[in-house]
Amino acid sequence: MFASPILLAIVLFHVLVKTQDVYDLPKPVVSLNPSYGEFLEGETTLVRCSCQCPATRTHSCYNSEFSDTAVPEGQCETSLQLKPLRRGEASYSCECLILTENGTWRRSGWTEPILIHVGDHLSQPTITLSDTGASSAMGDVVISCKGEIRPNGGIFYLYNSRREGFRQQRHVTGLEGAAAFAINVYEHASGGNYTCRYETNVNGRPVLSPSSQSVSVKEKGKRDRKLKGAQTGFYLYVGLACAAVIILLLALLWLIIIKKGRKKRQKNQRAASKAVQSSHSKDHDGIYDNANVMQHNTMGEYPDVHDNRHDGVTYAALIMDGLNQNESASVIREETCVYMDVKT
Repeated sequence: MFASPILLAIVLFHVLVKTQDVYDLPKPVVSLNPSYGEFLEGETTLVRCSCQCPATRTHSCYNSEFSDTAVPEGQCETSLQLKPLRRGEASYSCECLILTENGTWRRSGWTEPILIHVGDHLSQPTITLSDTGASSAMGDVVISCKGEIRPNGGIFYLYNSRREGFRQQRHVTGLEGAAAFAINVYEHASGGNYTCRYETNVNGRPVLSPSSQSVSVKEKGKRDRKLKGAQTGFYLYVGLACAAVIILLLALLWLIIIKKGRKKRQKNQRAASKAVQSSHSKDHDGIYDNANVMQHNTMGEYPDVHDNRHDGVTYAALIMDGLNQNESASVIREETCVYMDVKT
């Protein structure tokens, strides 16, 4: 009796759970093309809602107007052309959905609204000053100006508070959003407060932006330039002098190394010479003994000198008993005579 209501409640609960949406998808990415900080009335832009694949549908909200768009198969984004824009502030947000097999919708939830500002003037340009070049003797500083140039291109203007009208201008294409200006601080009337503006074509007509914030440039006189040049020359001379001293020290070190090497070679040569003299002295003594033996040989026979199998120099000695003098001479292989000068 009580089983039927319980069973019915379980079935109804199952149906409710089955049809309940699940918020487990990552939120999509919203982008504008072109994207400007400030649009002018009548301009157009394309807004995209990019989901993580796969995706079935997207829900969009533009200025409180909702739309439901099917995502093409094989793609994961939808786009909406916003034209023409009206003056004021517009917003756009979206969410991604996937329909599962059991009929449940998986959803990402809504993104944070992206704001679209539509006004009657262009956005203010930004200006920056780089004075790194002023530390050199040339004295150039660089002023950069950045603005929202439209696809047809435009012009950047640089102004000096001490002069009327613009001082410099730069033409840029639609792919460029900035221009750089070089200022020489040593030139007359180069100092002052600088601002910049840009002009671009919007809906077929040129529109000039408001002025940027100002940057200050300080003019430097010729005396400062001479002082900077003198300092640069002084540092240059110091650097050259240090380089010369280092080269001189290296040369002296090289000479010392060469001198030590020569002394070492001379010492080795002297040692070798003494060894050779000692060896020759021993050889002479042996030759003197052999000569004495040859002199007292009673058979009158002398050893054959040509039987010596060694190449080189053979020493012959002449001994004179009466004068107690020794004379020696070198004999080259295959020589049979020795000639000596004897002093009496």
